[in-house]
Order: sequence, then structure tokens, then C-alpha cells
Amino acid sequence: MYHKLFVTHEVEWTDPTVVSALEHSAEAVSPTVSRLAGGSDGALATGFIDAIDKFMAGEAGIYPLASFVRSFAEANFPGQTCPDDFGFFQFPTINEMYANSVVLGGNFFIMFNDRPEVREWMNWIAGAEAQELIATQETGPQLSANYNVSADVYAEPCDGTAAAMVANANHVAFDGSDLAPGAIGGDAMFTGLQDLVANPDAVMEVAQFIEDVADTAYDM
Repeated sequence: MYHKLFVTHEVEWTDPTVVSALEHSAEAVSPTVSRLAGGSDGALATGFIDAIDKFMAGEAGIYPLASFVRSFAEANFPGQTCPDDFGFFQFPTINEMYANSVVLGGNFFIMFNDRPEVREWMNWIAGAEAQELIATQETGPQLSANYNVSADVYAEPCDGTAAAMVANANHVAFDGSDLAPGAIGGDAMFTGLQDLVANPDAVMEVAQFIEDVADTAYDM
């Protein structure tokens, strides 16, 4: 359903399953005056890096974002480190059928020439040896989805925790906004979900707004 919504648009944003997901999102932020730091107006006026500052300063109790936010937190609050001073956990399970699910971003290796030496390299780069080299590089280490790469090899313990979540997940999906056409993932979806934060009762209006854009975005 996730793939059919974001990639192929076989599922519409007004589908009951999508509406249910939007209702869960609305429930999480409502009432906005007490659930969101600064209320809906304050939340919508706060950039995603500034938002981690609010969390680190104790103005918010939790902040849903990807694991890369750790670097901003430690840069803006020197001396505070993960997991000693703050930490993170996997998104809570809503439906047991999809327990232990992870949404992520990632890199692809693509083979353009089907030759033995290219296949050999592709097998190597996906293997534990190469993936451990990537995971332990001094600048810009990447999380590895290869479950043979130990979480202990990461210089930052929290990177190892995140990598283990990926390697041990039952279900993995790439970020939907990245999979969808730009008119959806980079525009309508962001606008619609911000409208939902401003007015959590507007679930159907938001779903219809995004669907109206999706109706033509996939024809391009």
C-alpha cells in the first residue's frame, strides 16, 4: 500500500487506509496547544534544525526525525552526546502486522555494464567487508543495511543503534516523500501536512488536497 500510494499512485490519498494514517497523525498533534512546543503556530514557524534546539533546551519532550539529527544536537549543544545526554528510539508500533518497521533514506549502487568484473565489484560493495569500511570512515559514515556488519564498529554508539534498527527490521521502506514526484513529495505533501498541524480536524480536506495534485503529478 505504501509503494502504491507514493510510487505508482494506484492508491489514492483519499483511500481509507491513508485517511486512517492521517487521523493518527492528527491525533498525535491534537490538542496543538499542549502537544506542540509553541502550539501549532510555533511549530509551523520552527525549522527542523531549530526544533532540535528546543528539544535539547528542554522546551519539548520528544522530536520525531531521522537519526541524522544527532549531529545537529551535538554541534549546537557542545558537551552533550548521544546516548549519554539524549537518545532516540524506534517509531512505536501501531499495527502489530507491521511491527519493527523502519523508514529510511539510502544510496543505490547501479551496474551499467554487465561484465564479470563489475558483478564482482557489486558483490563486494554490498558485502560486509566494504560496508564496514563505509561505516567506519572518519568523515560522513553511512549506516549499513548489511546485518553482518556489527553495530559495535561505529565510532558513534547511536549510529550503531540506528544501524542495528535497519539491519534487524522486519519491514523497510524508503521515505515516501523521496519516492513520490516532486509535486507531491516536495510540495503538496508538505503543504497538506502543515495544514493538518494547523487544523487537525481537516483530515479529509488535507487528503483531498494532496489527491488533487497527485491526480496530475503522475501523468508527467
